[in-house]
Amino acid sequence: MSKLFRKALEDQRVFYSRKLNSLGIYDQEVLSSMTLSELKKEYQHFYSSVPFMKLTHKKPVQP
Repeated sequence: MSKLFRKALEDQRVFYSRKLNSLGIYDQEVLSSMTLSELKKEYQHFYSSVPFMKLTHKKPVQP
């Protein structure tokens, strides 16, 4: 069971590292020194925080 758990953790680490590396912000040395929790937080920051643009319907100002 522990082998499966280690494999799952390593798969997650590889997934998050590849995604963050593709952004070009982090190099592999920095990514390898980050914990899995840090990788997840950074991934969520860049991929889940899609900018939200609120559409407003403004009425023209009349003199």
